Parts: sequence; C-alpha cells; structure tokens
Amino acid sequence: MSATTKLYPPVLQDQLKAGYDNNIIINFKHNRAVALPTDPNQSLWLQLKVRTIPNNKDPLVGYYYTDVRREIGEATIKNGQTTFSLQDDSFANYLNVGQYYKVQISYLIRERVGEDEYTTIRDGYVSNVGIMKYTNEPTLSIDLPQNSSVPFPYNVIGRYEQVPTDYGEGVVTPADYSEKVNAYRFEIIRMSSGYPRIYDSGYILHDSSTDDNDYSSFDIFNFYKVIDSNINYRIRYSVITTNGIEKSVDSETITSVLPTEQDLGDSFSALLDYDNAYVDIVRPVVESEHRLLVREKTEGGVTIKEVVYTFSPNETTFRDFTVEQGISYKYYLYWMKDGDWYSSRGYQVNADFEDMFLTDSGGRQLKVRFNPTINTIHETILEAKTDTIGGKYPFFSRNQSVRYRDFQIGGLISLQMDEQHLFSDLYSLPEQPSRERT
Repeated sequence: MSATTKLYPPVLQDQLKAGYDNNIIINFKHNRAVALPTDPNQSLWLQLKVRTIPNNKDPLVGYYYTDVRREIGEATIKNGQTTFSLQDDSFANYLNVGQYYKVQISYLIRERVGEDEYTTIRDGYVSNVGIMKYTNEPTLSIDLPQNSSVPFPYNVIGRYEQVPTDYGEGVVTPADYSEKVNAYRFEIIRMSSGYPRIYDSGYILHDSSTDDNDYSSFDIFNFYKVIDSNINYRIRYSVITTNGIEKSVDSETITSVLPTEQDLGDSFSALLDYDNAYVDIVRPVVESEHRLLVREKTEGGVTIKEVVYTFSPNETTFRDFTVEQGISYKYYLYWMKDGDWYSSRGYQVNADFEDMFLTDSGGRQLKVRFNPTINTIHETILEAKTDTIGGKYPFFSRNQSVRYRDFQIGGLISLQMDEQHLFSDLYSLPEQPSRERT
C-alpha cells in the first residue's frame, strides 16, 4: 500500500440490525480505493466505536478491532458489500439491553511487533453514524397438534418470547419487551433429498393485536393442502423483529399419513348445479374435533388435494362456487376423532356449465348470461428500468411472482338470470323513487 493512499471511510447503513450477546453484525460498504497492504508486516484492520445516545460527548462504550484479511477475507472485501461480525463475548458486557447506540467504523494500518501484538501506525477516516440497538436474544418455539402423524399441518402455532436469559453464576440478561415481531414466515421442509421445500409462505406482517402480552406473541399456520403419504418433514418458523433480528426454529419431524377411509353412504354427496356453476355439498353430522371439506383435482399431470371449507359443528351444507369449467374434482370429508384422522370416499364431480360468473368471498355470485362480451387478455409483469450513468445499455428487472392476466367482461345484468337470488333479490335492492303524480 502506498504511503499516500488515504484510508477512506466505509459506508454504514443508517439503521443497523439489533445485536445480542456476541452476535453483533455490522453491514457496511467497503471503499474499493482502500487497498490491502503489500508489506507482510502490515495489515488493514477495522475499528468499531460504540457510543451511547443521546450525548455524543459521553465516553466511548468500547473499541473492537478485527483483521480485514484474516477475519473478513480478501475476496469478500474486494466485492465491496460486506459485514463486520463481532465475535468477542467481553465486548457485550459494556452494552445494556434495550438501549440504542451510535456506531462508527474506520480503517487502521497496524504493524506486527510480536507474535500476537500490533501497533497502530495510521488512522483512517471515520464512517458515518449508524444506529444500533442492543437487545436480548429472543426465543422461538413451535406448537404442533398432539398427533404428529397428520395428512397436513393443521393449527400449527409459532411462538416468540422475550424472557430473561440466565447464563449461570448470577449472570442474567434482562428481557427486552420493546423488541417485537415485525414479520413472520412458515416453511415446510422435506426431510429427504430432491425437492426440499414443500411450501414457503414468504414473510407476512405480524398482527400485533393478537399478542398475548408484552413479552410474547404467536402466529398461526394452517396448510390446506394434503401432503403425500409417508413423507417426513418439518415446519420452520422464522421471524424478523422491529430492529432487524432474523431468527428461525424447526419443529420436530412430522410424518404425513392418509386418513382412515370410512363409507358414509348417501349421507355425504357432492352435486353440480349446471345453471349456476356451483357444487352443492351435503354432509352428515359426525362427532369430531375438526370437519374439513377436501377437494382433489388433477391439472397438468399434478394432483392436488386442498381444504376448501371448514364446517361448524352443526353445519351440514356448503356451496363451492370456485370450480373451473372442464375440470374434474373429487370431494372428501375429513374429520378428526380422538387424535386420529378419517375421511369419506371421494365423490367425483365433472364441472361443465355455460355462461360467465363473478363470485366474491362472501358466497354471492353474479351470472352474466345475456349479451356477454370479453376483450383481449393482457399479461402483466412487474418490471423496472434502471438507467446507468455512462453505461451504454440500461438494466431491466422483472418480478415473475407478480405475473397476472387482466381483461374486461361485459353483459346485460337482469334479475331474470338470478333465479336462486345468489346475487340479490327485490327485497335487498334500494328503494326506487315513486313515479306517481301528486
């Protein structure tokens, strides 16, 4: 490294991830103008400075040094974006749970003067200020149904807790009740090679209104598709807290089994209403803990079983408005009794109907029978264009997950095409002004 080379400062994120114990990770961007020394007795180090808030004149909480080449890696630092990971247990002793700190890092040139001794010969410019919270390590757990052999994960609960951590010998880290769950995620991980992930919910914003108390919260997961028999898998529960902590926990192994089949005879039926394009389901009242309507369909050579409805204890009928033209379905009734799952025999329905239908989640359906029209179908993909300074070509990025088709339909709406009043009736229409003369 040339003696005139300036030690330009790294660039910190303004809001850093919260740290706990010795798990403090500082994300920063390395300035590539700062090169690694060529002198074998000299090395480039990072210095971490932590100061309390709000008084910037308070004494430093502490310093921490790390050898860039040895601890971070030469290849990593040359890529520009990297992390600074604190691995010293003693440094955390100077930090208080629940408190925010100002963090800055800078480069140093240090020269070896002994086997494990170094002296600083050059100081670099100090980075911008990043804000970091120090907290207690949260605890995650998963509650599974009593029976670990189920046809699908049902009523799985992921729990998050902030409780004091006892390290023994009188060392106790207090809980941080202000560090809450911001988003959660559930995954189903297959315990074999091939396709390891069966399902991934992606991160979902946590509903804090359901929190148990100040120090714990929970999220419920129901996977409404039946998993193939004799598959071993685990549920993974992950969270991101309000200050960026990412943590995961895996459940014990679950084995998927098909329920025991029972013949319910004519007491269970599934019949297609041709004029209104729905399947009318009738079930018997069975003594059970759960009563689920499962629908099976085969599309593109793949067979999928999914739960489409959950019956209340005394509810015996249901209308399935979500069938597609030209698809064959099989309907099953699943129920659990004394910890074991049972199912009826499959009742096959071939969806074949005319007209167009608009359906909402509340069970209302509008049939478009008269003068139906449909325009061109457009495929929409979320994409963005990024122009580069001095570049010859721009960059384009696309999100394949946001890929959908949109089109317009039209038609004449009339009460005469709603014989069963699935959309509305005369009594629910707003009153019309009287045409009588006064």
